[in-house]
Amino acid sequence: MLKKKRESNFLDSRELQAKLPDGTIKNVTQLHFIGWPDHGVPDGQAMDDFSSMLDRFIDWNLKSAPTEKAIVHCSAGIGRTGTTISLMETIINICAQRNAGVKDPAFSLFHTVRRLREQRYGSVQTES
Repeated sequence: MLKKKRESNFLDSRELQAKLPDGTIKNVTQLHFIGWPDHGVPDGQAMDDFSSMLDRFIDWNLKSAPTEKAIVHCSAGIGRTGTTISLMETIINICAQRNAGVKDPAFSLFHTVRRLREQRYGSVQTES
């Protein structure tokens, strides 16, 4: 079963079911953002739609069961993927600190990107 929905100009969502080898059925939601050109940056409405997608992804990540997993991928799997993961992790880190009562949360985007690059070389493209 597949249900596709146009969320906005640059964002589609798909609801589908995957059958695992043991016969278990898993519900899968795919958010497909199409407003970020390779070697470019989203702008205008595309940036608004990216922000909405990121908000949904963060919300899901915070509310999901520990057994649920997320996959983020772009065509090469490093530039846009790494940027999205770094942004999400930084925002979640700031929210966790605020929820713990920290008035002025501390974070380092540099350290987040460095840690990500230790796991996936080339993550978060830099200008050539």
